[in-house]
Amino acid sequence: IAPYTTENDQLRYDQGNEGSLDTSFVNKIPTPYLLKCRTALTAAIDNASRDDESPEEYGYRWRMIRDHLHACHLYYTSNSILIRPLIAPTKSFAPFQNARQRIYMSATLGEGGDLERIFGRKKIERIPAPEGWDKQGIGRRFFVFPMRMWDESTSLSLAISWTTKFDRALVLTPSNRDADKVREAIGALPATQGHTLFDASQLEASKKSFTQAGSAIAVLANRYDGIDLIGDECRYLIIYGLPESTNLQERFIISRLGASVLFQVRIRTRITQAVGRCTRSSTDYALVVIIGDKVNQYFHMPEKRETLHPELQAEVNFGVEQSKVDNPSELGDNIDIFVAHGPEWLSADSHILETRDELTQSPIPSASPLGNSVVHEVKFHDALWSGDFDSALSSAKDVLASLAGGHDLKGYSALWNYLAGSAAYQAEQAQVAQEHFSAAFSCASTLPWLKQIQKLLSSQTQEAPVDVIYGERIERIEGVLERFGKSGSVKVEKYFQTIREGLSSSESKSFEEAQVKLGRLLGFESGNTERSGDPDPWWIFGRRGVVFEDYTATGENPVISKEKTLQAKAHPDTLAAEHPGVSFSVVFCSTSDNLHFAAESHTGDVFYISVEDFKKFSEECMTTMRALWDSFQSPGVIEWREFAAHKLAEARLGSDDILARLTSKKLSSLAGGGQK
Repeated sequence: IAPYTTENDQLRYDQGNEGSLDTSFVNKIPTPYLLKCRTALTAAIDNASRDDESPEEYGYRWRMIRDHLHACHLYYTSNSILIRPLIAPTKSFAPFQNARQRIYMSATLGEGGDLERIFGRKKIERIPAPEGWDKQGIGRRFFVFPMRMWDESTSLSLAISWTTKFDRALVLTPSNRDADKVREAIGALPATQGHTLFDASQLEASKKSFTQAGSAIAVLANRYDGIDLIGDECRYLIIYGLPESTNLQERFIISRLGASVLFQVRIRTRITQAVGRCTRSSTDYALVVIIGDKVNQYFHMPEKRETLHPELQAEVNFGVEQSKVDNPSELGDNIDIFVAHGPEWLSADSHILETRDELTQSPIPSASPLGNSVVHEVKFHDALWSGDFDSALSSAKDVLASLAGGHDLKGYSALWNYLAGSAAYQAEQAQVAQEHFSAAFSCASTLPWLKQIQKLLSSQTQEAPVDVIYGERIERIEGVLERFGKSGSVKVEKYFQTIREGLSSSESKSFEEAQVKLGRLLGFESGNTERSGDPDPWWIFGRRGVVFEDYTATGENPVISKEKTLQAKAHPDTLAAEHPGVSFSVVFCSTSDNLHFAAESHTGDVFYISVEDFKKFSEECMTTMRALWDSFQSPGVIEWREFAAHKLAEARLGSDDILARLTSKKLSSLAGGGQK
């Protein structure tokens, strides 16, 4: 697949890491390019799946899709690949298709056609809930939000320390990486070092060992349903992290496509399922502690909270208010009142019920057009799977008609124009394919992955105004702002203050760390090395980059020496091995503008910026980034990305603008005023 990946992604592979994108990076091979490498890909996976060491499950999965790659999508990261159709082809699976009756049991799935998408059915009849259950829930949860007052690390330690108030605790995380963090935190606290730890495989085999243990903690990754702990089996639940995406396809649609609206129902479902793991009957009760920036933000956003069931809303509202305390002991006292379940708690419970009766559940935005489009989406995939490309194209057009005018559906419309173009491409309708690919650009011109299929357009078609580097920068900026969270401005202002203090410091290490932080804030791949004589911080944008030579600790003799100049000139060669294919410009950043005469003939193409000018530049950057953070709500919103692109252009903070500003003055221009 290498020839069909983007130049940027090849650069990422060459560098051997994901840079500042970390675990959020994912991309896909456009369908027309997947078709070009289908034969070689099939042969490669055939050989791999026949290997004696290959698990049988992979061979089985491969056989299910092998002859239908034309209907699948290939997603990749730096260390994994996922091949799958957008919607499950259940009509090709005999045990499912030949059943006389199918019953789907879920109290939480369904809005916006989500149930149909998951099971690949055009229409699933709903059985209405019994009268009164539109308000009433099952059991009682007491929600605690320690991150209202403390950071994530402190909150997690607090949450783990409270396990001593219970016999057993359940911790749900979205990934194995997060589960490892929790286990590490459990091991670091003296009070829980003796607790027995359980994982998902142990509970799936039998939960008896866990439910009979006296001091046990089960830490499960990506298991938000299917494990029920009833009554005294477990009364303490920690939700660590937001169950946002469970596979590369979901991650791609949210992070690269800007169509998170499609998964709002699914995320709400996972959250609803997660918080109910320990309340499985009307008399059950459990403490639920929420940890993590994203999930904490989710429960604090009114527009998200209003889409929850009224009783869950009331429980969350009560928990949010009770969590605003001055010290952890007050939260501990509240938890003790809940555990005792005496008169004090009964009063609180009555308050929750009164609040519940006043609340209603709001529909998810765009649920109606998404619900209307799903029948055509399933028809599209059925036709595509069977190789009927003309019918698939017709259904894709019906999907686009259903989505027209929907709230926040630009990213999803871009996806369906791309799918329609891919179907037309396979139906050998070149002109129609070009029209839909062009429409995909017009729906979402800031999406960098769409740049890949521009080559499929004819030379007569006007090229869409998409800067792939610009788009990826905005995605990285989104990732930085997401880590700041929206529960308060403390994190973002602390980050800014660290940059200001570092750039005002005469200590080289503090100054360099501030440059790295500023580069990441601007959406660049940014880093530094600690080895003596190595380059100072570097910023990379695509195939271009800036490497700094910082000279701030000038002492009593502030002169830019020949040695410093030669060292700066050598930086691109030093970085070439680690960052092949990147063309670096060298920028000398100093408090001194005094160039030694011996250095004058060695300045070459080295550029110069004073520390004061760099500090002014950084303040302009932080002003714009603060405006972007103020408007940012959640990842994967195409409208915000378009706003961010406009703000960056308006502030002249595009990649070209920044490069031009940093390289506007040659170091050689300081010649003539130096020491002799």
